[in-house]
Amino acid sequence: MRDLKTLIPYLARHWPRLLGGGIMNIVATIFSLALPFLIGNAIDKITGRAPQSEVTWIAITIVGLALLGGVSDFFARYLINAVSRDVEYALRNDFFAHLQTMHQGFFQNRHTGDIMALATNDMSAVRNAIGPGISNGVRTVLMFTLASALMISINAALALVLITFIPIVAVTFWLTGRRMHNRFEAVQSQFGKLATYAQENFAGIRVVKAYAQENYEIEHFAEESQIYRKRSIYYQTLNQLLWPLMGLVLGVAAVAILFVGGNEVINKNITLGQFVQFNSYLFMLSWPMIALGWVVSLYQQGAASMGRIREMMKQNTRIADTAETLPIETIKGDIEFDNVGLSY
Repeated sequence: MRDLKTLIPYLARHWPRLLGGGIMNIVATIFSLALPFLIGNAIDKITGRAPQSEVTWIAITIVGLALLGGVSDFFARYLINAVSRDVEYALRNDFFAHLQTMHQGFFQNRHTGDIMALATNDMSAVRNAIGPGISNGVRTVLMFTLASALMISINAALALVLITFIPIVAVTFWLTGRRMHNRFEAVQSQFGKLATYAQENFAGIRVVKAYAQENYEIEHFAEESQIYRKRSIYYQTLNQLLWPLMGLVLGVAAVAILFVGGNEVINKNITLGQFVQFNSYLFMLSWPMIALGWVVSLYQQGAASMGRIREMMKQNTRIADTAETLPIETIKGDIEFDNVGLSY
């Protein structure tokens, strides 16, 4: 992830909006976590045959908090995603400006398609790591931390059942994270080769037509495209494996909590409303735990792409002005053609 640290100066320019987005994320999370508490409270009042007016006020409060949570979530996503677009804009401009300073030999030793891939696909991957990556990452950490604390406050035994599944999640991400990074780098590298081949083919289409090489070019492009397809499937196999794994872990956790929690309700250690509240928090945690796989994927893609961009940005031109270079003020002299001829 050290490659993503290069983005800190770009992000620092927009710290007010990032701070605002973070605050809105916290507010939206708090509103969301308040809903299960109110629902559990309403269930206890219903089972306790409380006056209907009390239940009605709880229902009105739930609707109000849901509305406020939705508005807060909108502004959180809007602010952070707007920053990601601005960072992508600035980074792409800096990348293009850097390329303009490079000497001619640099471009002769680089595939044009690979440079194009860096300016398009890799920039998009970096933007996704900043926008959805930060937004969902912050929300996931907040939701997991606060919901876990609330679940412990309801019943420690139930919370302990859930906590036993956390190491499984951590080990899964540790094992898959680095592999995803390497596989995505291979995908992007092959995409650059594919784009280069297409660009060179279209630029030299007259030569291809003149020598009737259409079938050869089609077969060669198909071979490169096949390599890209295999590498993409190889990456997606690991990427998509995270989702069902998280679903499996959550399913087993839900069964264990249903068994233990049911006994706790029967033994009157917790109320039915508290049990519903606990399960609501578990349901709310299901998306963050699943989204964690998606966030890891975004960060791995962004890190791999930013590493490729950094490698290009570190290249120095062989021809550059120094401190001893004098500016040209006026141009003097004439250009003469002496004994110049042309022959075939």
